[in-house]
Amino acid sequence: ARGARRGLSPASSGQASSVDGSLRDADISPSRGDPASRREAADLRALAGRGDGGARVAAVVVPGVPPGDTSGAALVLRWLFALGLPVKQPWALRTARALEFSDGLQLCWLVEHLEGAAGRLRGPLAGVDPTPRTAAARLQNIRRALTALRGVKAMPVDHLWSDLAIRDGSTAVIVPLLLQMRRLYAPQTRSILAAKAGAAAAAAAAAEQAGTGRGIALGGLSDVADQSA
Repeated sequence: ARGARRGLSPASSGQASSVDGSLRDADISPSRGDPASRREAADLRALAGRGDGGARVAAVVVPGVPPGDTSGAALVLRWLFALGLPVKQPWALRTARALEFSDGLQLCWLVEHLEGAAGRLRGPLAGVDPTPRTAAARLQNIRRALTALRGVKAMPVDHLWSDLAIRDGSTAVIVPLLLQMRRLYAPQTRSILAAKAGAAAAAAAAAEQAGTGRGIALGGLSDVADQSA
């Protein structure tokens, strides 16, 4: 499975550290009146209203993120958790630096899954170091992901050359980049969530037919699917 070779596991639902709700970059917080962020929030509400997967994203519970929070970081975190990206320090995206993203592995995971769902990528990205121990290796991973994104015609180029800032964990670049990806890959997000929900439902049905007498723990996905029904 994509991401498995890099030791990435499903996102933990465990309790996170306290959250610094302030965002350094004004263009990722709708509370500061930025049109782009308000548009992102409106897009999410519209997606949920169509019943085509957006409600599943909107319903995802992220440790430390209030349900009504529509800041850029909150939108990104719900999207990442819905996809199953293992974010161990979700609170960091709401601060100045999210070093968890500085080795490029999270970004490569996203590109592999989303481009795979789009049918443009088969298998993992080539040349990715699964255990980057040097700054050069981390930078190489980031560049692999950004190079793949530059090949997507509709992808905005604003942050596709910001490899050094991403390596430094700058959320002023990482959050807007992920917002752009969330917007661009909305169809692939819906298909991924539909596949996950379908697999979970099939597993539950199989367990019931087998007469195991015990439920299968479906994690947050089943709750999200129920709320979007």
